[in-house]
Amino acid sequence: MNRNSNEECMQQTGIPKNLKENIPHGDMLFHMSVHHTVVSEKQDIILYCHWHEELEILFITRGAAQFHVNGEIYEISEGEIVFISPNEVHTAYRVNNDDVEFYAVLIHSDFVNSMINDIVQQKYIQPLFLSKNDFPVLINKTIEKKLLILPILYDIKNAYFEHKFGYELLIKFKIYELLYKVICYGKQEKRDWKPTKSYKTERIKNVVLYIQKNYKYKITLIDLASSVNMSAGAFCRFFKQYINMTPIEYLNSFRITKATYLLQTTDKKLIDIALDTGFSNINYFTDVFKKVLYCTPTEYRNRLNRK
Repeated sequence: MNRNSNEECMQQTGIPKNLKENIPHGDMLFHMSVHHTVVSEKQDIILYCHWHEELEILFITRGAAQFHVNGEIYEISEGEIVFISPNEVHTAYRVNNDDVEFYAVLIHSDFVNSMINDIVQQKYIQPLFLSKNDFPVLINKTIEKKLLILPILYDIKNAYFEHKFGYELLIKFKIYELLYKVICYGKQEKRDWKPTKSYKTERIKNVVLYIQKNYKYKITLIDLASSVNMSAGAFCRFFKQYINMTPIEYLNSFRITKATYLLQTTDKKLIDIALDTGFSNINYFTDVFKKVLYCTPTEYRNRLNRK
């Protein structure tokens, strides 16, 4: 799955309908998937704020990105890996003007669970999917030299896309090998990795769900802060730490994703799209659209029509 254009990137990051990611990651018989993403230099946001119930292992093959995972910031570049535990709120941005390319391996607990609650399940798999991390979020180049898990990820990626006979068996074997190396590294280091900030994560989820439900209507900073029982000032600082945007910037960005969906799927007039997505007038809608996507709504629609 190659996400080169702005509209493809927005659609496939699962934003249009719910900020809990709605992309299917495999199916009940093979509950994992690999996604390939290329983001052009005109797209500052690489991943919109979202979460999902799968473990995500993401590796950069070109460019560099800044990841925000549960309020912690990690810069990763080519050859480095980020582990995102299930249900952790995360988003990502570019750090320079180069294109960014990466692969994401998403693994549901069903894929690695045992049929019975055996010792492997209790000792390794359950703690992993309960976010009781014994390994770092960022596997930098120094750690990777010790672990050599990048070749395993490439094996998983190649097997997934080539679909040769037996690829399912090979992928499952490689995932267990990868988890073995990472979990053992965490134990050997005997470090206390930063714990998941669950109450803060839930606050972020509540805010983005509030936006998802109410974006069509007038929303003020006080409305957003009140949705999580915080003062406006404290809420602004808290939100920007997690999302790397002010709350209003994020609200407008989300509204633009909804607007692009309407531009792609309807023949509505621009003024109607603006009003349907919470903008009070066409001029403000156009200004925000251009700031987010580096083109006007008209230019965006014309580009779609040319395709």
